[in-house]
Amino acid sequence: MVVQYSGLRLTNPADKLPAISALAEILRRGNQQQYLAGLWGDSLLVDMCWELERPFPWIPQWRAPTWSWASVDGPITYHQGLYVREGPVEQRFQVVNAECSLADPSPTGRVLDGFVKLSCILVSVHLHPTINIKLVAGTEELYWRNDGRRMLKELRDLYIIPLVTVAESTKCLVVTPKDRGQPDMVRVGLAGGWKSLCDSWEKERRTVRIV
Repeated sequence: MVVQYSGLRLTNPADKLPAISALAEILRRGNQQQYLAGLWGDSLLVDMCWELERPFPWIPQWRAPTWSWASVDGPITYHQGLYVREGPVEQRFQVVNAECSLADPSPTGRVLDGFVKLSCILVSVHLHPTINIKLVAGTEELYWRNDGRRMLKELRDLYIIPLVTVAESTKCLVVTPKDRGQPDMVRVGLAGGWKSLCDSWEKERRTVRIV
């Protein structure tokens, strides 16, 4: 449902979450799960693995944390193997905590802010010097999709966080510090790499907060 809905152009972009609030509330009452700006607490593992197919003209209006699909304008998609299981899904992070502050009494409506805190691997990367759809991690390269919320020239301190591995491919959040010198991170895209490459990154985990 989210994939189809994300491609619609709303008259008021601020209504992205309120427009599906009634349906989300029906689902929430049925599954009794935490609702986090369009994502579900029990499937946060894969729900954060969305990628923007093509951005609509950027509207600088905050309405959701950067890890939520509701924070961007344009159709999103998910790797088919995340839901049509092409083998086991291997989780590469742990959710320490996740919360959203509500703007009104409805738990499925507008939010004021939100965060997810992950225990994860954080790998430093940089943009490929000539190919914008590639990131470079050491001697390895990964393809990625930019969320469109920041200009490429603004993306200086970049990191990837491996999330899940399915069908020999690992999906990674691409993040950058929200503000220089601050610990909070924001999502700026999603990258994909081979399982064998991501296995080589296994090292001490860090606690990362994404807003």
